[in-house]
Amino acid sequence: MILVEHKELVFLNREQYLGAVGDKNAANRLFRIKRVNVDGVDLADLSFRLNAELPDGTPDTAYLEKEVREEEILLTWAVSDKMVSQPGTAWINLRAHDDTGAVKWRSFRAAVYTEGTTAEPSGPQLSEVEQLERAIDKKLESVNAAEEARKKAEKEREQAEADRVEADQAREEKTDAAIKTFEGQIEDARQYADKAKSYAVGQTGTRPGEDSDNAKEYCRQSNIHKGAAEEAKEQAEAARDDLIKRIDSGDFTGPQGPQGPQGPQGESGINIPAASVMYVYTDSADNCAIHCVYDDAVHTVPPVKYRESDGALFWQYDDGK
Repeated sequence: MILVEHKELVFLNREQYLGAVGDKNAANRLFRIKRVNVDGVDLADLSFRLNAELPDGTPDTAYLEKEVREEEILLTWAVSDKMVSQPGTAWINLRAHDDTGAVKWRSFRAAVYTEGTTAEPSGPQLSEVEQLERAIDKKLESVNAAEEARKKAEKEREQAEADRVEADQAREEKTDAAIKTFEGQIEDARQYADKAKSYAVGQTGTRPGEDSDNAKEYCRQSNIHKGAAEEAKEQAEAARDDLIKRIDSGDFTGPQGPQGPQGPQGESGINIPAASVMYVYTDSADNCAIHCVYDDAVHTVPPVKYRESDGALFWQYDDGK
């Protein structure tokens, strides 16, 4: 690679030695130049050529193929057999011009060398125009190949689009057939869904009285009764606590009076201890379950029985008598 530092050509790896006399287009050289030079000029839009002065003073010029990158420009020089037709020192420099042919930039000249051999065969030479035509032919070949590839890709795309349209049509036909096959089941499912919603929350217009005869309304009512039960529980507990306090304080204890005459024997009755107070409530958080709270010091088992046939609750006291 030959570096272009500002305007100076810096050769790496002895690339200033082009070859031996009689070489036939066997050498290429690559120049690397900064895209924006030290003067702040972007060289990307310019065309590049190589000027040469052969050892005998004959002038020559060559076309440089350009590759523009983000920060640099690469220039490829195909060394013609004319450049190595004479042994000795030749001089080269780069030039760049715009679309009008005006030269906008030149490099300093630098020496390149061609070594002599025992034989110096000569052959046909490519002028700058011929080199340019060869480069254009190569470009046209790549363009033609790209166009063929594009046509092939377009044909494949059109076939894929036709296949897609056909597949969509077949899918729509299958979907319509499936809908016709299962439309009865779909209607049944819709009716079952409406009925389920009616019994759950109502508001479907499919059943008389559904807005009050549904699970949501029953749960709301049970929550109301739960609140009343909790209030009754609090009142009962307060009454029991007050009674116990009054008993403990001796409100019901006084001096014993004189014994009176024995009265006639009465009928057998029932005895309900004051400590046997109990209450019942429902719990919405537990599927509206019915809870019975009682004093286990008085009852060994719950004093309430539930009759499933009509939902009646029975309170048992005096050992079930």
